[in-house]
Amino acid sequence: MVENLRSLDPGQIAKLTSFRNDARCIDPSHIKNSPALCFIDGEHTHDAVISDFEFCRNVAAPDSVIYFHDDIILYDAIGEIVRKLKKQGVRFKALKLGGLTFALIFGNFISEFDRTAIDGKNGQHFLDFLLVRQRVRKFLPSRITSVIGRVLRWIDEIRRH
Repeated sequence: MVENLRSLDPGQIAKLTSFRNDARCIDPSHIKNSPALCFIDGEHTHDAVISDFEFCRNVAAPDSVIYFHDDIILYDAIGEIVRKLKKQGVRFKALKLGGLTFALIFGNFISEFDRTAIDGKNGQHFLDFLLVRQRVRKFLPSRITSVIGRVLRWIDEIRRH
């Protein structure tokens, strides 16, 4: 990832801080300037995603974006984060972006994302769909879940148009 970013603009790579460790092992005081962008792409476990998010939220600027990579794997943890933020009354916007990325936007960046009409889908709908699919698969025979899956995809397609 770092080499790909370096190829885009070698002079800017010094702004990047990358940690190859669980966020619980990193002292927040190591972050000298509050970042406006945090990108979570690490260990693909529920606890690690929660830990990484809490660290990022703790050190990030009030106006910030926290991106998650591999959202299709991490949706359960992201869903828990979204529920906690709502319960705490935190103002944020959840967006399902292209590929396997998902973003939580905070502070004044919310209106900026709305104003620029960034290409993103409602992140809550994305999470709800995956969580319902997970629950259905857990309790119903596969034959029934495939029919339900087709119906949900059809409904989602209608909603998009």
